Amino acid sequence: MNTKAWCVCSALVLTATLVAGCQGYDPQPLDEAAHTRQWQARDPASEPVAEYARKLALAGRQTGPFDLRDGVSLPEAEVIALFFNPELRRARAEAGIALAGAEEAGRWQDPELEINATYILENVSSPWVLGGMLKFTLPLSGRHGVEEDKAWAEHRLTLTQVVASEWQVLQDLRQHWLAAAATAEDLALTQRFIAALEQLKTRADNLAAAGALSRLDARLIELELVSRRIEAFGLETDLAESRLQLRQDLGLMPTAPLQLQLELANMDAPAQPDEVLRQRNPVLRVARAQYDVSEQSLRLEIRKQYPDLVIGGGFESDQGQSRIALGLGLPIPIINLNREGIARARAARVEARTAWEAAVENAFHTLARAELRQTRAAIQAQQVRQQLVPLADAQAAEATRMAELGEFDAIRQLDVLTRQHEARVALLKAETDQRKAVAALLGAVGPSWRALEKS
Repeated sequence: MNTKAWCVCSALVLTATLVAGCQGYDPQPLDEAAHTRQWQARDPASEPVAEYARKLALAGRQTGPFDLRDGVSLPEAEVIALFFNPELRRARAEAGIALAGAEEAGRWQDPELEINATYILENVSSPWVLGGMLKFTLPLSGRHGVEEDKAWAEHRLTLTQVVASEWQVLQDLRQHWLAAAATAEDLALTQRFIAALEQLKTRADNLAAAGALSRLDARLIELELVSRRIEAFGLETDLAESRLQLRQDLGLMPTAPLQLQLELANMDAPAQPDEVLRQRNPVLRVARAQYDVSEQSLRLEIRKQYPDLVIGGGFESDQGQSRIALGLGLPIPIINLNREGIARARAARVEARTAWEAAVENAFHTLARAELRQTRAAIQAQQVRQQLVPLADAQAAEATRMAELGEFDAIRQLDVLTRQHEARVALLKAETDQRKAVAALLGAVGPSWRALEKS
């Protein structure tokens, strides 16, 4: 084999070897049926969820035992939501994109193989001129290291965004849970009121039949009873919708069997929230991480103005003579200097700083409003509990005593029962508002935990 043929074959073998190292495309079309089966198979009581609960407990993100045999409490529902919620799974998948990029960032550029051939038209003994050169880029600028730093900063940003998404999902879940629990309790109060009205109606009908009570007064009681039954039906519908909303928060199917312990959970307001807000608020964490990315972006753009050295070696055959070639390439940074990229990166850093400052200011305004609502809700709940409810109960007790003594007034009894029921509903609303205000205050401060490893 002559020298020319050997060069061509060597180039082809080298190219084929390099191409063989490339990755292939693996199509994965969407499969709706498979997803539906997977969705149906989600079991909150499964071992993977229980293991996840244990990890959360070790990280200080979940307290109390995880045991669903007696139903799902709010702390247990939070674990299920963190495991199955679709928005959180999407956020973690996005973080996986940044992680994949960070693990592969900062690599050198691939070498470049150049092959050229020229045919001499004049009558010469060797009309073919063959040449080839393999070029490498030596990263003297150091930009590859900065590219890696930026990629990891972007990954930390996505992890911070995962924490913010998790916290938002938990805040929504808590508000939806409290609303569902309040609706369930309101329905129970209404059903007890209906039972009392039914007894009152029976007695009023008997009095009306005996001529001791007018039909108009008896009909007023019946009208109130029908109205409350319609109200109870509406509350049942609201409760059913609330249960569907909770299943959506938990990432379960609408028809998933789930026993919920719908109780108005007690939450403790954080002590001195303004002192810990700067470090715990997820919005501020995201803003800080975005500023870190802007810093690394500016570093990278500044590095790009410094040149990288291109070095190459090759072989050339011209009219039967073989030569070895060596080439060097070095851009001269005297005109462009990446001025546009640097200017944009500097402006982006200013914008990121301004965004962080705005986030700080907005977070403290949100906290102030949450503290005001929490304080006023606590005062209002105390007033209803200590003043309104005792008065309504005392009035009901007096009306009962008078009826037992023979002084039965159906309309007065209806008014007493109605006021007692409304007082208990007012107490329920006040206590619900108080718990929602505490939950909002906790949400404004932020979680004490950070993302789990490889979330």
